[in-house]
Amino acid sequence: MTLKNKPGQRLVYLPYADIELLAECLVALANGDGGLVVLGVDDLGRPSEAIWEEEAEAALREAALMCRPPVPTQWQPVEMGTDILVGVYVPRSTELHSLQDGRVLVRSGSDNRPLSGDEIRNLANSKNSAEFETELVPGARPSDLDANIIRDYLDRREARGAAKVSSTDDLLFEIGAIDRDGDPTTIGILLFGKNPQAFFPNSGVVFVKFPGTEPRGEDGGIGYGKSG
Repeated sequence: MTLKNKPGQRLVYLPYADIELLAECLVALANGDGGLVVLGVDDLGRPSEAIWEEEAEAALREAALMCRPPVPTQWQPVEMGTDILVGVYVPRSTELHSLQDGRVLVRSGSDNRPLSGDEIRNLANSKNSAEFETELVPGARPSDLDANIIRDYLDRREARGAAKVSSTDDLLFEIGAIDRDGDPTTIGILLFGKNPQAFFPNSGVVFVKFPGTEPRGEDGGIGYGKSG
């Protein structure tokens, strides 16, 4: 059996509704690119034991109290064969999150890795940039986005092996290009705008180079360096 989830979504499996481990996953995913915590599944994606919604809700409430600041979450049912599992969706956050004991975590492979002082500062700086990137652009409307540029982006994305998306708006929302109403954000206008200069006349470009195919390094930190 396989889990049915959104294309490209990071999955984290928890066999039990362990409160402390759930809190660690919430913080680690929110500090990274987000993802989905699936309860009642082992590390190999196999069903472990049934977890009822009431049990999951109680665990999530307790786990949320261990996060500073609270991590936004949404319930997301997950299909596995004929079963419906409990999933907790954690979106990418523009804030820096920690546990009540002070640890700052990021998701690295299948682990929640604690960050050092320098790494925390770097992550905090990147969060400040992300907050600006996902702000709505005053006066911008969905019609200010270029459908041809978006189509070209989707074609290139699929050529790299990504699954074909069923909803373009859902994908644009997930990458932070639009809000739920379809209005463009800063990154949406800069990447897909018909005339970005009309909104950002002083904007420029800084190129970065990735050593591999992942946006983060093996240690979970930022995986690129400036090249110009």
